[in-house]
Amino acid sequence: MDESIISNITEETNLLIDSTENISSLLQIWNEVDSGLRRLEESNEKIRTKIKNFLKEREWKKYIDEETKISVSITELTKENIDKNQLKLLLTDTQYSQVSNIKTFERLNIINSKRREQLNKLIRK
Repeated sequence: MDESIISNITEETNLLIDSTENISSLLQIWNEVDSGLRRLEESNEKIRTKIKNFLKEREWKKYIDEETKISVSITELTKENIDKNQLKLLLTDTQYSQVSNIKTFERLNIINSKRREQLNKLIRK
């Protein structure tokens, strides 16, 4: 993909954002950008899956492409999840407060019609 295409889209989007003072217009721009990001994320995930399958078929753990200077490797990771409810049962409130780390932050949630549909599907399950 040509990098100039993405640069042009970014420049046009930034010009629209800078010239807009109306929240409805900003939300419409956000909706279009979000939709584009979702399509790009889907394509990215398809590519990653295909690359991973390619490596696994050949039983390669690592590949370095000389042409693009990109290296790819498959690494096994272990993720540990702690059941907070069980931990609270085992520890006193004081002990739990010593081992838990609570951070407060602000998050902006924007829900468009597609996300609302996805959310409703998840809630119905």
